[in-house]
Amino acid sequence: MRLYAISIFMFLTQVIVSQNFEVSVSQNKVGLHETFEISFTLDGSGKNFSPPPFSNFQILRGPSKSSSTSIVNGSMSQELTYTYVLKPKKVGVFTILPASIKSKGKTIGTKPITVQVQKQSAPKKPNTPYNIASRKVHLNVTANKSTCYVGEPIVLTYTLYFNLNVGSLSPNSMKYTNFWANELEVNSETIKRVYKGQNYNSAIIKQVALTPQESGSQSIDPLSINLVVSVPTGRRDFFNMMTSQNIDYTVVA
Repeated sequence: MRLYAISIFMFLTQVIVSQNFEVSVSQNKVGLHETFEISFTLDGSGKNFSPPPFSNFQILRGPSKSSSTSIVNGSMSQELTYTYVLKPKKVGVFTILPASIKSKGKTIGTKPITVQVQKQSAPKKPNTPYNIASRKVHLNVTANKSTCYVGEPIVLTYTLYFNLNVGSLSPNSMKYTNFWANELEVNSETIKRVYKGQNYNSAIIKQVALTPQESGSQSIDPLSINLVVSVPTGRRDFFNMMTSQNIDYTVVA
């Protein structure tokens, strides 16, 4: 893995991109004659929702608006979601521009999201337990900066994204050549996040501060984690309960 320069995209100077307002799609690759859902979810309350232009798509349904309120330990949280069902008009790779909404006196926006439209439907992998796990469990690494000076620390964060039950995590040991490494304490609380346009449960697995000892472009070996994934079988047991199969699986980032 190499660290690259970061490009920052700003779509409107009047609109603030917010982590509290996120966009997700049911699938990033669709066939020309397929439909898919796009959802805009606000963590909190808002008004004056403004959707992006769907010029390359036909709106079949929407916007459907849903809201939920939860109270945990006396603390109340709200979530507001606008959902559309879209159908592509033509083949290509299309960027859906940000939606915006007014929340807490500010107009905030989502990030843009890209959808690839293919002439034929995307081939579907057979639903073996390992293929299901490959679609539902991912490991991703991010850096707090892409360039630094010798002696200046850079922090790598490894995040696990999962939509299946996982356990028995066992990371491999890492060697950071040309770096001083300092493992940081992490809060491994599970929270909802969007990854590659999809909604996932997520947890920070590992965080390390690396201080380079030499100048120049440096590479870092990938981290692999062995874990157990509980994959639904689609069958029911004698008591009519859904059954699952535990498999050993490895994610790499």
